[in-house]
Amino acid sequence: ELFSGYNQSRLCSRCALKVYLRKAYDTVEWDFILATLKLFGFAVVFIAWIEECITSVHFSVYLNGDIHGYFAGARGLRQGDPMSPYLFVLVMEVLQMIIQQLIDQDEGFTYHWKCGNMGLFQLCFADDLLLLCHVDVSLVNIFRRRLKMFATLSGLTANPQKSHLIISKAAQANRRPYFA
Repeated sequence: ELFSGYNQSRLCSRCALKVYLRKAYDTVEWDFILATLKLFGFAVVFIAWIEECITSVHFSVYLNGDIHGYFAGARGLRQGDPMSPYLFVLVMEVLQMIIQQLIDQDEGFTYHWKCGNMGLFQLCFADDLLLLCHVDVSLVNIFRRRLKMFATLSGLTANPQKSHLIISKAAQANRRPYFA
């Protein structure tokens, strides 16, 4: 529904930045997860339980029919662990808060045409997210800076080869060269 009319030149200029997160579950920093839980006001004892669950990971390598080594994990969430999706959602909520600061500080943010009434600017999925706004080079650059700041804090980085900028036809003719 958000992308209907992107191919029509008579509608308003808008864009979507599809960001693919590189190995999302595997790269999130444990310290960031624990700080996020503190930020959201979880009890200290609960945070300690979560810390014990996520930091007690060990791995072995199965090579030529033999098991070798016993390696301690250093970051990441275990895929298949029932609590991992909940922790990941909290981590992504921090990104939402970082971008919300952008909007609150009024750095020239204009909502995507169909999203203003709802205050919607981001949709998160398992390993990618969609950032929506009115077409503006400075906004896309601000999104990039905020994503880099989030990557520094959380360990979650964007994969530029799998990420895309989708621009409506109304904006392509006169603004496309600025996004290269």
